[in-house]
Amino acid sequence: MCIIGCICFIIAITRVTNEEYKFYVEHYEDCKEGYEDCMDEAKYGGMFSGSYRSIASTYEDMMEDDMKEIWKYRGTAIACCIAGIGLVFVGYKNIKKGGEV
Repeated sequence: MCIIGCICFIIAITRVTNEEYKFYVEHYEDCKEGYEDCMDEAKYGGMFSGSYRSIASTYEDMMEDDMKEIWKYRGTAIACCIAGIGLVFVGYKNIKKGGEV
């Protein structure tokens, strides 16, 4: 059980260090920056302020989509960590009692 628990931890780490997860995090940051820039321009954009707000809205939608994807990876990692902790704990108790490994 301890070995399976350790494997769960490895799976959790790989869920938040893979390239797809990094892409969504970077894309989220880029969208956030674009949103902030557009909102700043909308304040002083005069007759183009509506266009800047429309573009900012698009960035906001992309940020929401990215955050959903990010939390899919994080949720899996959290679940694997919880399972890993449980398995290591049960395995350790079993070893301490003199049971089979």
